[in-house]
Amino acid sequence: RSWGALLRSMTDSSIDLPDTPAGREIELRARYREIVGAQSVCRQGEIVPLRRLRAELECPERRRRERAWRLAVGRRLEDAPALSELWRSLGSIRCETASHAGAGAHATPLDAGPRAQLAVEEFVTSVLVRLHERRRRQLGLRTIRPWDLFAPPPGFPLDPLFASRREAIESITRALRGVQDQAVTVLCTPEAPSASLESDEDVEELLAHYGAAVGHATILDPRGVRREVADVARVALPQLVLHGAGVAKDDTRAPTSLKRARIRHLERRLLGWTFGAMIDAFEEWAHAHPGQVTDEDAAAGIWSSLWLRFLPAVDWSGLEDMLKVEWQTHDALFLRPGESLIRISHELQVFKTWSQATDCRTWFLSLGMTGGTEDHRPPRAAIIVEQDLLDVARWMEDAIEDLESEG
Repeated sequence: RSWGALLRSMTDSSIDLPDTPAGREIELRARYREIVGAQSVCRQGEIVPLRRLRAELECPERRRRERAWRLAVGRRLEDAPALSELWRSLGSIRCETASHAGAGAHATPLDAGPRAQLAVEEFVTSVLVRLHERRRRQLGLRTIRPWDLFAPPPGFPLDPLFASRREAIESITRALRGVQDQAVTVLCTPEAPSASLESDEDVEELLAHYGAAVGHATILDPRGVRREVADVARVALPQLVLHGAGVAKDDTRAPTSLKRARIRHLERRLLGWTFGAMIDAFEEWAHAHPGQVTDEDAAAGIWSSLWLRFLPAVDWSGLEDMLKVEWQTHDALFLRPGESLIRISHELQVFKTWSQATDCRTWFLSLGMTGGTEDHRPPRAAIIVEQDLLDVARWMEDAIEDLESEG
């Protein structure tokens, strides 16, 4: 089996056996969630979790964005030693498991991972370079800094897309009704239905959460396609709610706010694919150099080089110490090893079919989230067709430019 398949099989393990590699992996993933979940900062005399800083990272005022970014990074640096130690333990376990399974002798023969990484670098990175250069000019900046990645395009209102979670759920229900009626039943009222969604990232996270719930609720296949369906649904529901033609016609949302959310959603997906390729390359390095996995400086150097390779438009000068541990913010490395390219392939399928669809209903049904046949099931492997990636990345770039010009 390939390295990625081996890591995924470890993640799939549901047997908690602390005296086995799989059991220790489960315990370490739980420890990672515990560390990250406890991260909070004091802001204006109030203790807030890091997620509450998202809105400030999307603020048009650059000084506020930088303050929020530095506050969050400073808090994460406090946990850097603990997360480095946890990563060393995970690396040792994964290398031990790979060695026992003989993964190195059964690696994917066509080097699908490096080929997919190169495709992302060629097609997605080039789009992001152009988008970042245009945003730099729009904002009148000398360079794009890390705190500028989520800045909204100028001229768009800052009001949230949804006034509350309840309003977002109502919009989801309207989008699904008539397309997948049985999925509406999974939209259970969350613990805080009136809580506000302060940022576009909050909105996307909520939509992705309910998308995964829709996928799990509508496909119960004993042969194990649930994860793949959930991956597709996780990205399909935000696409349907945010971009669906006619979905928002009865909503009270301001058109410009919706356009801003659409722009940010597409930009985040492009960034997500880029980070996915970076994560896959980082994991491949760890597998190929097991003796260096526990070397913090080696890991920092590799991750820094990946930023320069995949996101060259971002200026980290003077922030090198922060860049060295930035990889610790990507939970896929700790919680979903070997899955990054597979997730990209699933998302690519969603956007490819969307760009070719004639209506939302046909598109949604084609994704195989309604108990369809074997032919409708998403791929179980990281199949990234280079032409599809090129076409979709260019389609996204054109869509972002059109939305900005309409704003």
